[in-house]
Amino acid sequence: MPAYEAIASTTLGSTGTVTFSSIPSAYEHLQLRIYARGSGGSAAVNLQIRLNNDSNTNYADHRLNADGSAVTVATSTASTVITAGRISASTATSNIYGCSIIDILDYASTNKYKTVRTISGNDRNGSGDVVFHSGLWLSTSAVTQLDVVTSCVSGSVFALYGLRSS
Repeated sequence: MPAYEAIASTTLGSTGTVTFSSIPSAYEHLQLRIYARGSGGSAAVNLQIRLNNDSNTNYADHRLNADGSAVTVATSTASTVITAGRISASTATSNIYGCSIIDILDYASTNKYKTVRTISGNDRNGSGDVVFHSGLWLSTSAVTQLDVVTSCVSGSVFALYGLRSS
């Protein structure tokens, strides 16, 4: 039976970003679970990630966002990040956080590009949204580092898991 195994976790003690490095190649897939609040100046901000500290235009993603009154879609190509969710931010009601579950499929493979899929949601005291993302890193390198480049507030929690099938 497949099982998720904890690799690493961190809770921010001050506003900042998160890096998971030296990720072992022993798993089939990775899953990053985030409970966070962005430090940006709006009600909600996009969670953005990079793989292997690659800040070149090697990413693409697709988004489906529903906020209770409208559904929107968007696509990004030749981007320097993968948008991987949406969380509450600094102008949302105090102490409201968002959550995101990010799967990085076949992360250790060296013969294909990496696919990322995400489900996230945030409530902003009666408003908010649920967001589905899919992303692509145009590299065949094995993923050894994962950076959450969105600045988040103190108390935000990030947990990285590996999925092993046996």
